[in-house]
Amino acid sequence: YLVIITNRTSNILEDLETLRLIAKVVQDVCQTSIDEALVIKNAFDLIFAFDEVISFGYRESVTLSQIKTYTEMDSHEEKLHQMIQQSKINEAKEQAKKKQQELAKQ
Repeated sequence: YLVIITNRTSNILEDLETLRLIAKVVQDVCQTSIDEALVIKNAFDLIFAFDEVISFGYRESVTLSQIKTYTEMDSHEEKLHQMIQQSKINEAKEQAKKKQQELAKQ
């Protein structure tokens, strides 16, 4: 179930549209039949998508495709960090191989 809490002065049509958009987001992120386990598994993705729909208590005028684009974006810093991590792993493997060869020679 999805629940939206508003005040008396909010526009009911906008509220219903927000609920529909959030329901579409949940279906899109979970991609299959929605159950508790899938929601828990995709909790962070759902939270990020909800953040794109609602900011500071107000609905953003975004579409489902825009939300997908925003949440799938990856940053240059993230890629750089992953490359550095991978190079460290590769370097550690090389050092381990060298050490193993040295120990095998003894």
